[in-house]
Amino acid sequence: MNAGELLDQFVVEARECLEAIGAKLLQVEREPGNTALLNDLFRSVHTLKGNCGLFEFKPLESVVHAGEDLLDRVRNRTLDYSRELADALLDAMDFAGQLVDQIERSGRIDDGAGPQSRAHAASLRALLGDLAPAPAQPATDPAPSEPAPRPDWLAALALPAGTCTALRYTPEPECFFKGEDPWRLAATAPGLLQLAVAGQAPWPAGEALDGWDCYRCNLVLTLLSSAPAAEVAQHFRCVADQVELVEPGPAPAAPVAPAAADAVPAFLAQREAALWADQLALLSRPDPAPGVVAACARSLRGLLCARPPAAAQAAREALPTDRCARWPPGRASMPGRRRAAGAGHGPARRRPPRAPRRRPTSRPPSARCSRSARTRSTA
Repeated sequence: MNAGELLDQFVVEARECLEAIGAKLLQVEREPGNTALLNDLFRSVHTLKGNCGLFEFKPLESVVHAGEDLLDRVRNRTLDYSRELADALLDAMDFAGQLVDQIERSGRIDDGAGPQSRAHAASLRALLGDLAPAPAQPATDPAPSEPAPRPDWLAALALPAGTCTALRYTPEPECFFKGEDPWRLAATAPGLLQLAVAGQAPWPAGEALDGWDCYRCNLVLTLLSSAPAAEVAQHFRCVADQVELVEPGPAPAAPVAPAAADAVPAFLAQREAALWADQLALLSRPDPAPGVVAACARSLRGLLCARPPAAAQAAREALPTDRCARWPPGRASMPGRRRAAGAGHGPARRRPPRAPRRRPTSRPPSARCSRSARTRSTA
């Protein structure tokens, strides 16, 4: 798809978003308490803003961004939806429609649209400054309650010893069609420490892949952040209805078993025995390659060096006599070198000494002649 086709697609989707925003604004005016409707309206404005950012249409993006911030306050119940607010949003969306018309005609926004864009954005943001402090709640002495249980999804994270913020993000199945990128949103979270990925439903396999819709989001993203909960919530404010956020605190310390001090040596001894058996298994193969023999010799020699002298001597004597009995622990007796030299498995054979070279005898003086003599003879 070329740039022209992308621009045409943007115009079509922008008109659809503006049409949906206008209808929902009127519907919210009749049902200001409908949370699902407010969230849907917010997502439509958020999608339009994201599309504007792809083409760097700044005058259009600034207006839509201001409307997004205003609706975010409304859906979070920190600002009441009023007739004045609805009129300001409708006027801003009408202006956005005019900018889309300009883009359709010439592929760009006219240079004179900047002042009008700033005026609409300022009028929307002015409504954000009229927030009154919430009325104080009467003081009460509630009965002490038990701490809320930890959600099960925290098990996917390794909680650190300090304070942290955990979040579970379950994107909408249709989020890709709204221009959202759940993975990028989660991966750019402030103070990200861990990020776990799972599926909302079991991933299909085999024949079930034929009917699987790869354009529907099936992700569940669980993350741990060192940032405060308020900062993490601000990062995910555009999808606030799709996240669950908790501050789990430090993880409870696991009890230490009395024999934990012996666990590491026991594990090392078990691992050493397994490596020893692996080398012998390689050497037991018929006619192993010289490189394999050399590598096994180095490994066995290293394992012997890690053992006490008495245990090392006992282990060396227990090696198979057909291949390993003649391997001394010294560096100069690496089996691979003897094998590569064609000496077999026995002691290295010495090459018989070469007879000294004789220097050719010089010709007698009579046989030597100078260049001038040859010339005279030829003449």
